[in-house]
Amino acid sequence: MNHKSKLVMVGIFFTVSMALAQNLPRGVRTSEGDLVASPNSLAPSASSTPNLCAAIRGNGGHLMAHFGGLASIVENFGIVDGASGGSSAAVSIFFYESMFANPLLWKCGDRQCTEKEVQPRLALMLKSIMGGVAAAIDLAGGQEMIQGLGKTDATTNKMGKILEYLKNGFDNPGRGPLRRRFIDRIASRIMNKKLSEFEGSVLGRLINENHKDSLRSYGLHLPPYRRWEILLAFQGLDFNTDDNSLLFREGLLDFPALINIVGRIGDFYANRGPMDPHFWNTMFSNDCLEAAKQKTWEQMINSPMGAACEREFNEAFINYTQTTLQTGYESSRLEDPVGLHLNSLISGSVIIGNGVTKYNEAHRQYRNLVDNGPSSADFETDYAEFRAAMGSIPFNLDFLKELRFGYWGRTSELKQVEEATALRKDDMKSSLFMNLGTRSWKYILLRSPAEPGLSALVPMGNKMYSTGGWSDLHPIPVLKDMGCKKVVYISRTNLIDSEYGQGIIRLFNIPKEVNEKLYDINNPDSSCSRALKAADAVICSNWNSFSAIQFKNHFEDSYNAPVATQDPEFKSKSKTLLVDPLPGCVPN
Repeated sequence: MNHKSKLVMVGIFFTVSMALAQNLPRGVRTSEGDLVASPNSLAPSASSTPNLCAAIRGNGGHLMAHFGGLASIVENFGIVDGASGGSSAAVSIFFYESMFANPLLWKCGDRQCTEKEVQPRLALMLKSIMGGVAAAIDLAGGQEMIQGLGKTDATTNKMGKILEYLKNGFDNPGRGPLRRRFIDRIASRIMNKKLSEFEGSVLGRLINENHKDSLRSYGLHLPPYRRWEILLAFQGLDFNTDDNSLLFREGLLDFPALINIVGRIGDFYANRGPMDPHFWNTMFSNDCLEAAKQKTWEQMINSPMGAACEREFNEAFINYTQTTLQTGYESSRLEDPVGLHLNSLISGSVIIGNGVTKYNEAHRQYRNLVDNGPSSADFETDYAEFRAAMGSIPFNLDFLKELRFGYWGRTSELKQVEEATALRKDDMKSSLFMNLGTRSWKYILLRSPAEPGLSALVPMGNKMYSTGGWSDLHPIPVLKDMGCKKVVYISRTNLIDSEYGQGIIRLFNIPKEVNEKLYDINNPDSSCSRALKAADAVICSNWNSFSAIQFKNHFEDSYNAPVATQDPEFKSKSKTLLVDPLPGCVPN
C-alpha cells in the first residue's frame, strides 16, 4: 500500500462528511463494567454471545472493499454482530456499528423487526456508502483533489507552487537592497495567496496545522530542513530505504479534524442530528429494498425505482452535509465507548517500557537536526545529505520487550481474549497481546488509523506511544476468543502478508525469525497462517488490482468476491466459491 492509497482514504473521509450530534440515551453498566444501551432504546446493545463475526483486514485507500464484503456477508450469511480490525478497518467497524445503532433499522412499524427483515435493510445501508461517496465528491468538487493526490508537479496539482517552493525555496533575483525588498514583498503576496487558496481547498483543510503555521510564520524564508520536512510529509512513505525519520516527523494530516468528519458520517448512519424523520423509513421501504436486492449501488440505481431511491438518499445526504458543516455540530457517536452496540476488538500497536525513553531521545535528536539545520541549502546538492542525516538517527527498539500488539474493546471480551491468548504460548502474535481497555471511539480513531507517515506517533499517557493498527491484519483468533461462533475474514489475495507492514517491521528492527513467525504466509505455523486456518470463511477479493481512486471497483470486487470455505452452511449460501487456493485467502 503506497502513500497515494493512504491519502485517498483521507479524501474519502473528507468528501463524505455528513453528520451531527444529539444526546445519547443513558446507558447502564453490567457487572463486568461494560456500558450497554438503555433498555428503552430499539438499537441493540452488544451481545454476550456473538453469532457471526467479521475479521476485517486494514487496507488504506481501498476502504470501500470493506463495505462490499460486509454487504455480501449480511445479505447472504446473516447479521454481523461482532467485528475486529485495525488501521482503516477501525473506521469501517465504526461506520458499521453506527448503522447497527440506528433505531429505525430495527423498527418495522410498531414492532421489532425480525433478523430476516433487518438483513436487507442493513445491506442497503452498507451499499449506500457508495452513494455517499459519489454525492459528496460532486458536492465538494473533490474529484480533482482525489485524482491529484500524489502528484507534486505544478502543472497537475493546485498546490504545485507550494510544493515547488518547499523543494527549492525562493531565490530573490533582485540587485540591491531596495530591489530585493520589493521583489520579496511581491513574491510573499503571491505565496500567501497560493497558501490561502490551498487552505480553503478540500485537502488543505485537513493538513497538519503545524505545517501550515510554519509556512504562514516564515513565508518565503522557511529554513531548508524545515521545508524539506514538510515536503517529505507530502511526498509520502518510502519503506525501500532505511530512513526511519517518518517515525519522528510531523504527519501530513490534522487527524483530529479528520476524525471529527468520520464521526459525522457515523452520526448520519446512526440517525442522530438534523435528520429528515422520514428518510430512513423511505430507504427501508419495500421498493428500495427490492431494487437493491443482490445488487451493488451502481446496479441498483440503473432501475427506475433504484434511481428514485438514489434521489432520496442524495437529497438527505446533501441537506445533512450542508447543515452540519454550516452549524459546526460535533459528533456524538465519537463519544460512545467501543462495543456499545457491536462486539468489537480494535487493534493498535504500542511502544512500551524502555522503548518510550528510546523514542523520546530519538525524537529529540530529530527535532534538533531539523530545527537547527543550515540557513541555506540547495536541493540538488544538499538534499541527499539531509535524508542521510535523518536516516542515521539511532532508534534500536527491542521488539519482543518494547512493542506490544494491543486491543481496545469491552472489559468482558478483553478479559476472555487475554486469558485465551495466554494459553497459546507457541503463537508469536498471541505472546505480544496487550489489553488496552475500553475507550471512546474518538480516542481509538485518533490512534489505530494514525500510522507512521500519516501521523506522528500518538502518546498514550506518559508510558506508551501508539504506532497504529498495522499489527493485526488477520484478527480471526481474537474473535474466536471473544466467543464468536463463526468468523468470516474480509481479505485479498497477495503473495506477501503486507507491504506496509513489512516496511514498519524494518523500521522497528523486528528480527527476521520473529517476522517469519508472525507474517510469513509460506510458514504453516506463522501467526497469519494459523489465523487463516481458524477462519470459517474468507471473502477473497482482489482489491490490490485496482488503483486507489477506483472506489466502485473496490466495492464491486469485494461484493462479488469468491468465498473460500469448507463450512457446509457457508458453501450453500455463497454466490461464488473460490476454486483455486489463492495465497492470502487459503492457508498453505
